Amino acid sequence: MGKIKLVTTFYLEENEIILELPLSKKDLLLTFSDKEKELKEYMKKEKLKLKKEEDLLRLVARYNALKNLNANPSQSLLSSMVRNN
Repeated sequence: MGKIKLVTTFYLEENEIILELPLSKKDLLLTFSDKEKELKEYMKKEKLKLKKEEDLLRLVARYNALKNLNANPSQSLLSSMVRNN
């Protein structure tokens, strides 16, 4: 008998562009590469588990807070994705 597997996918929207959010720690930190060091420290300090929706939301909120501190329009999530590809 076959099994049904539930797969949850998260998306981010920035500047009217929708991106799929990776769920592996390595890929997620690459996505947020402009704040990678800060987010890595935050994940460790807060003991975040990326498989938990609540923790993933907390990480994205932290990224947004860090990004807004700098308020540099050239440092958007999309510009960092372009640099990594």
